[in-house]
This record gives sequence, structure tokens and C-alpha cells, in this order.
Amino acid sequence: MYITYEKLWSLLHSKKLTKHDLCMMTGMSTRTLAKLVKNQSVTTDTLLHICDALDCTVNDILEISKEEPKMTLYDTYKLNRKKIYEDEFCILYETVYDSLPFLIKEIKQKMNKKRVLHCRGNSVVMEQLYPAGISAVSIPSVVTDLSFVEKGKVCILLADGITVGITGRDEGRFLSEKSPYQEGSLYVMSKAKFKLFSLPQ
Repeated sequence: MYITYEKLWSLLHSKKLTKHDLCMMTGMSTRTLAKLVKNQSVTTDTLLHICDALDCTVNDILEISKEEPKMTLYDTYKLNRKKIYEDEFCILYETVYDSLPFLIKEIKQKMNKKRVLHCRGNSVVMEQLYPAGISAVSIPSVVTDLSFVEKGKVCILLADGITVGITGRDEGRFLSEKSPYQEGSLYVMSKAKFKLFSLPQ
């Protein structure tokens, strides 16, 4: 027997809530949220906190089935990706999930607390901050442009590690993980967010 939480995601969508909202409302960790996304077992207390926060019953958030639930986008990507090309800054992969083709570009350099990603114009720029006296000095470099974005494919840029921030999303052709899909746009997100990502409706 298998547990699936598809009902939970549908309920969140109907209430116009995100997975991040669910964590804030229940106090659950991102590790527990990742378990839910992967249809893994969680404690009864966690389920009760979710039901309390969403004013629902356990039957409204989970289902038990004899069929194995489908893999997440992240698991499909890790197992079935195909490398397209690699350049100085990124590696581009393609995969298919739910009959949708995905182009996923990973930044090779790990992010840290002194790096910021800026989505501006037609490019994503990484700014490296260096302390110099009273104010920080920055050295920007273009990580990618939008030339790899193809119509009919969901395109994502992934940054691994902790970043100071990502600016300029939900402006122009750059989307955050919470944005509904738009043809010809680029999602820009951390790998941690991608692990929990499902395409917003």
C-alpha cells in the first residue's frame, strides 16, 4: 500500500496557498515538506497540524492506494536527465515529466552568502560581493542569457547552495517558483526550492 498527498496539493491550490505558506502555518520543517512531496510517511502529529491549519480532515489531505505514486519532478530529473551541453558557467539538461519537456540549466559554481543573482534584461548575472573598506565591492558576471529558452518547453535555471538573494524575478521573462507557467519564460530558483517544485497552475 502507498500513501499519496495529491489531495493536499489540490487543497492548497484551491485555497490559493503555497507549500511555503503551509510550512509557515504549521511550523513544519522543509525536510518534512520534502517527505510529503515525495509521498513518504510523516508523523501523525504533522498530519494533525496540517488538518488544524487547513480546517480539514485527514481524508482531505491523503489517500492510500495500491498503486505506487508517480515520481516527483526532482526525482525524474535526477534519474532521467540527458546532458545537452556545458559551458564555463552552466550545464544544460533535458528531461520529460508528465508529458512536458523540461530544459534545466544548473549553475556550476555553488552559491554562498556573498553571491547574488540578478535577473535583468535578457540575462541572469551573478554578483560576487567582496568587502572593501566601508562598502562592498562587487564583480558581476553573466551566468546565462535567454537564448536556450525554447517555446513548448518549461525552462529552469538552478542555483545550488545558499544565496543572498535572487532579484528581478516575476519581472519580464523571469519567473519565481510560485509563478504560473508562461510560454517563453525562465524559472530561476535554488535547488532546494526545485526539490519541492511542482508547476503552478
